[in-house]
Amino acid sequence: MVGATLTNVVALGVSPAIPLTYLVLAAVVTWFRRGTTSQLVKSAVAGRIPTL
Repeated sequence: MVGATLTNVVALGVSPAIPLTYLVLAAVVTWFRRGTTSQLVKSAVAGRIPTL
């Protein structure tokens, strides 16, 4: 994301709003999926096939 933001600002001369918006969106999606991700990791560590 840092590279995308720097490319937009330095090379293209446009606002860094789009990459920063994508970063915030990714953070929000990650926050709401943290329970599902945690269950998948625990199942994988235990050697079970996860079912969602």
